[in-house]
Amino acid sequence: MRVALAAAVGLLACVFTYLIFHATSASGPATPIKSMAVLPFKTIDAGDKNAHQGLGMTDILITRLSNIKDLTVRPTSAILAFENQDQDSVTIGQRINVDAVLEGTIYHANDRVRVTARLIRVSDQSPLWAGQFEKPLQDELRLQDEIALQLVDALALNLSGSEKGALTKRHTKSAEAYQLYLEGRYQWNSRNSDGMEQAQRLFRNAIEKDPSFALAYVGLADTLATMTNAGEANLAVEKALELDPNLAEAHATLGFIKMFHEWKWAEAESAIKRSIELNPGYATAHHWYATLLEIQGRNDHAKAEFQRALEIDPMSYNFLADLGQAYYFAHEYDKAKAYCHKSLEIYPDFHFAHWYLSDIYLQTGEYAAAVDEYLTAGVIDSNYRASSSALQRDRAREYVAIHKARYREAGIRGFLDDPGPANPDPNTSYSLAKRYAFLGDKKRALDSLEAANRGRSFVSSFVKADPVFDKLRSEPRYQAVLQSMGL
Repeated sequence: MRVALAAAVGLLACVFTYLIFHATSASGPATPIKSMAVLPFKTIDAGDKNAHQGLGMTDILITRLSNIKDLTVRPTSAILAFENQDQDSVTIGQRINVDAVLEGTIYHANDRVRVTARLIRVSDQSPLWAGQFEKPLQDELRLQDEIALQLVDALALNLSGSEKGALTKRHTKSAEAYQLYLEGRYQWNSRNSDGMEQAQRLFRNAIEKDPSFALAYVGLADTLATMTNAGEANLAVEKALELDPNLAEAHATLGFIKMFHEWKWAEAESAIKRSIELNPGYATAHHWYATLLEIQGRNDHAKAEFQRALEIDPMSYNFLADLGQAYYFAHEYDKAKAYCHKSLEIYPDFHFAHWYLSDIYLQTGEYAAAVDEYLTAGVIDSNYRASSSALQRDRAREYVAIHKARYREAGIRGFLDDPGPANPDPNTSYSLAKRYAFLGDKKRALDSLEAANRGRSFVSSFVKADPVFDKLRSEPRYQAVLQSMGL
């Protein structure tokens, strides 16, 4: 019916070449496809303006397909590294552990866009479906609808009404706004200071291009919330929910804010569960739910949620490192190390994994390694700050040399027994509390912990979970901190 309608509209009728191979029948593939990856589409004869258009189309298809509960679709963050690579699609599918991969090309001619797409089973490299689509440039969003609908038909998936609606849902009519949003997400996923600053700028620009683009407000809220600016983050996520009350990403972000900035644990859990209900394939919601669970000491449930997030995105260095931290909280230090090292195999400069390893090594008595990881994390973070100058980076290296010498001369106590700045910010107070707790200085640890609590430190949320505070558990002042946080 869609083809007939397009033909009736005229101007070079839409061309569909529907190739069904032996692996597909009226009842679907012989072995059902349960997981897939949409690889970055290759753009032929792309100028600078369209250099990342293939990735943009890929992201739209991923967003739509991830709403299908019977299909696990790798998120955009899992396939970013494969943009503009010549690596074989099946090899990529094996690497990211999926049943099938969708690959495609985009070609622009005059005022029209032509897309070819092919779905391949990874296990035997057999083609499952192929299609060719052509539309006027202004109908590109409709073209994406048709690719998604035909793909679902080829997979013989029975969709609910809400899944069918999500399959053709359009978040913005502005291709430029969507591209800015996509670049913002790329920067946000880096999780470093420079990336966060770049992401905030890109999300704001996307909102300027389309003030009704709910996902762009979510991106801005995510960036601000992780940079501890809760006030504007709240406003941004409220705007997103006003524009789209059933946007899964917005509910997850609301839960994140309730968790880290308001310490409203029940409300946080409700919001994140609502996100998962709306889109079970949104890996970040599972990640943040796992984080909430570990904060509350529900470690087994937390690890299961982390594993669910990794089922969706097994290449996420962020998920792997945070699962390592979950095992650290559970006092399972060997597994904690293993997951942090897996994270660093994918992204050696992921400074959070280095921070976590420093904490782990302190607990296992591997003090030289703890010092190395702590200093490595600091240098990486400094190097990735947008405001970091060559002089500041040189000073960071000097700082490392001085503190390594300090450790050699005075041991771990001399390294950690640092009074810190005269007026530390709340997050620094929390870090000092961890140091003093490790050293057994209960008074200074509790003083710093209370200061962090009064300032509503972002990282204070982990105070119940962190093993470094084990010797403070019975202290009335420590218990008062937990009580004030609802923990």
